[in-house]
Amino acid sequence: MPSAIVSISALLLGASMLLWGNGLQGILLPVRATIEAFSTSTIGLIASGYSIGFVISCRYAPHIVRRVGHIRSFAVLASIGACVVLLFVLVVHPLMWIALRMLSGFCFAGLYMVIESWLNESAENSNRGQIFSTYMVINLTAITLGQLVLPLGDPAGFELFAVTAIAVRGAVRSRRNRYPPCSSGVAAPTKRSPWNAAPSALLPRNPIAPGETSHFQLSTGST
Repeated sequence: MPSAIVSISALLLGASMLLWGNGLQGILLPVRATIEAFSTSTIGLIASGYSIGFVISCRYAPHIVRRVGHIRSFAVLASIGACVVLLFVLVVHPLMWIALRMLSGFCFAGLYMVIESWLNESAENSNRGQIFSTYMVINLTAITLGQLVLPLGDPAGFELFAVTAIAVRGAVRSRRNRYPPCSSGVAAPTKRSPWNAAPSALLPRNPIAPGETSHFQLSTGST
């Protein structure tokens, strides 16, 4: 088990930087929006923008990855995500923030997909659960630590946004010498769409999904 974790340490480091930056961004934006006198409903729309972009990315990001590969997709999405963070502080307008938050959600969903694809490729059946449980511990820990950075800076200033952008962009450096799953010659699994096949069968297959999703969003304070 330790050797398996060591072999993916660079990937876990990159993931932790990315998630740390996303955690800081998630708490920084509503605080800054309050400082900028955005209404409560506007802040809610900004928060919803992230989820909308996330869902859209789940539909279209796989096409991007298949077209240009995992490494290029990861680098481009992380770079765009870092630029978006800086644009939040450069263009302070509610409509712009909603659009930027949607773009941020799109980028992070794609980044999560690439990271977890690498993890899945690196894992074997004997240690897959251990590797992904380690990843989830790092995931939630990094997001929490990112939120705790907020009191160390001024949300009304530029510095915290710059630090967030550095963390998101810095995740690319830790992945520079890694190779994507597609380079290993492993065929992609055949996809099945239970929704298209039988919409009524989707909920019985996972009846707790709606409640669990709502609980996750409330517990993490996704914004």
